[in-house]
Amino acid sequence: MSRRTLALDSENEASLLCAHAPPHAPSYRRWFEAAAYQSYISGHPQRDHLLSLSRLNVHRAINENIAAIGMTCEWLESDDSISIFNLLHPPGPKEDGGIPPGLLPTPTQQTLPHHPWLDFFPFPRMRDCLIVAGDSIDDAELCHDLMAFWDTRNSGATLLVWGAPWDPANWEVTDGFVRKWGWLLRGCPELWDSTNSWRLRRGERPLGKINLTRGTQAGREWDL
Repeated sequence: MSRRTLALDSENEASLLCAHAPPHAPSYRRWFEAAAYQSYISGHPQRDHLLSLSRLNVHRAINENIAAIGMTCEWLESDDSISIFNLLHPPGPKEDGGIPPGLLPTPTQQTLPHHPWLDFFPFPRMRDCLIVAGDSIDDAELCHDLMAFWDTRNSGATLLVWGAPWDPANWEVTDGFVRKWGWLLRGCPELWDSTNSWRLRRGERPLGKINLTRGTQAGREWDL
């Protein structure tokens, strides 16, 4: 990682933020959660809350998966941190039997040293793509697209989480994420399946394979 990607929430040491999050991010989160809840119970949910809500859900999901694997946020904060799956004697991770199946380490995770924030997506092939990409990927930009709930600009390049974050069936990829980060989805049919499952529940058209099988990002061509 070429620059710092994650930082501890200044008001909650059991939670991580993107390192470039503004100082007011924790207070904004509290205000936003209260505002979104109030609009919901009043029967008038606000459409402009959707982007921040989706990113806040990914923020929570990653932090919950940290705990599911058996790591702490403090372990991830340093850019010099190495995944516990690369260590001979990791500092207290759960035994494999206690890790949800979607988060169990792949051979790539166990053999290639990498920062542990890449261990928390419940899609083995996606994790491998991130690890193999190494410094060629802009970690800070990916973190921002996924977790920057404080940024209300209308960017749809994110993921959606609808339930327990360690279950791949509860994740959905957006069209914007496919356009920008599609090469990370190479070999992830389970994410395509879960995406279309959620889209069909909402009465939306399935995301066609043409959207997921070809694309470019930073001059890179990719196939799924």
